[in-house]
Amino acid sequence: YQNSVYGNSSNSVLKKSLPTITRNDIIEFHKTILNPENIVISVNGKINEKNLGEDAIAAVQYLYSQGWKNKDIILYGMSLGSYTSIHTAYTLGKDNPFASLILEVPFDSILNVAKDRVWPLFPFSMIIKDKYDNTKKLSEIKLPVLFMVTQNDKVVPIQRAKELSKAIVSKYPMVNIRKSLKDNPSTVRSISCITNDAEKPVMINYNDNTATHSNLYEHKNWEDILVWLACHENWLENNEKIK
Repeated sequence: YQNSVYGNSSNSVLKKSLPTITRNDIIEFHKTILNPENIVISVNGKINEKNLGEDAIAAVQYLYSQGWKNKDIILYGMSLGSYTSIHTAYTLGKDNPFASLILEVPFDSILNVAKDRVWPLFPFSMIIKDKYDNTKKLSEIKLPVLFMVTQNDKVVPIQRAKELSKAIVSKYPMVNIRKSLKDNPSTVRSISCITNDAEKPVMINYNDNTATHSNLYEHKNWEDILVWLACHENWLENNEKIK
């Protein structure tokens, strides 16, 4: 489970090579974290932009078959998962929005990440086949969005998330929150709950020196997610599944 939010922030990582991982392996691994009835596992061989996008769509279509609707589903994408979540919102939710979109250490495009990490004049556009362009798709969807980033990200520079956030169409300006480990979640609530309108985008920047690309869970970002959702009390009251 390399590069997963659980694998990077926990010592209890199942050591298996990618070709030998089965669906049951993943379900067993997650039993201590999540209710397996609430997760969908999709593994589609070669990892590329097309296959990842198809897997994400297939996962949500499975939820549809179980009676879930877009308004019942929160899309959550971490790092490369920001592409699959935005792609899903774009493909299946332009006319019928999902409940919300949560983006942890996201990027505007893999192309720009590569340019930041290596050398901006290197001809990446000719070499990188899969661009994972999040900006265009995000600009065409409208739903509540929460960004979670860190200034110390050495994998995806924080600027990539800031550039992506510019694509959001909202009648509210972006609410930027700087948060350290000593801050209480109520700090996030008091700042972000300026209005109960769910369209307001929020970006939380975990600015402790110990915050990295893969350990925001250790900084209790899950508490901030719940606080952010609770800001939209009227919206939550009308949706028993999200509650």
